[in-house]
Amino acid sequence: MDGPIERRRRKGLLAGRLGCVVNEVNYRSEFPWPIAANGTGASMELINPALDNDLGSSWAAPIRTSQPSPGKTNQVYTANPAPNIRQVMHQPKTPSSTNDVVVSAKVTDADGVASVKLLCRLSSLVITFLHIYR
Repeated sequence: MDGPIERRRRKGLLAGRLGCVVNEVNYRSEFPWPIAANGTGASMELINPALDNDLGSSWAAPIRTSQPSPGKTNQVYTANPAPNIRQVMHQPKTPSSTNDVVVSAKVTDADGVASVKLLCRLSSLVITFLHIYR
């Protein structure tokens, strides 16, 4: 692609050697997508081919922007990438000190997700670990 990535949702087509579309991605040029790829010279690279390429957290800007990696392993490739965490919400929206708070998130991983650990600060001195299971 030539030129800066616009802020609105865009579709990128990845073509193989013969010009056939081998993959496509819908992306934005704002968080959680790599913001370094917002027209400043960097491109976006998929962290691992097993990840969902429609999620911004599956992509990163290359380490050496002057050395593109077409036909090579992406510079940001990771064999065991971190899980994707998205759609994080909490209820109530503005809790008071007496409210119970429910936190929800969608967590996916190429290897599956058995459990999630939520760390929360209850005061300036206490950090609580909550184990959340499916």
